[in-house]
Amino acid sequence: MTMGMKAAGDNPLGWRVAAALCGALTLAAVYLWALLLLRDSRLASFAAGLTLFNNFLFVMSPVGMMDAFLMVFLMWSLVAYSAAIALDLSVGRRRFLFCCSGVLIGLAGACKWNALDTLAAWSW
Repeated sequence: MTMGMKAAGDNPLGWRVAAALCGALTLAAVYLWALLLLRDSRLASFAAGLTLFNNFLFVMSPVGMMDAFLMVFLMWSLVAYSAAIALDLSVGRRRFLFCCSGVLIGLAGACKWNALDTLAAWSW
């Protein structure tokens, strides 16, 4: 949010621009995650379309709260985690994706404590 305020100024646009960008990045992450899980681009597009018309991206992203940042970090963490499991990668790349996933879920936890639910689901 601070980067948006530095780029657009300390005004309502500056407070909301970073969260709106995170909403768009969340939509891309939903598409990639669905593509990794389902292996079908039509179903992944359908999932991204449903997410696009979800109230969260329309309402919560441009509001300027921490929920948009939580979602972008969680979704990209899930993309990295699923890619490390689903794709045929070398050990080093797989380890890198697992580390990226851990860092991203840590950033999500720094935004809101609700990210710990996802971390608990992974530990199960």
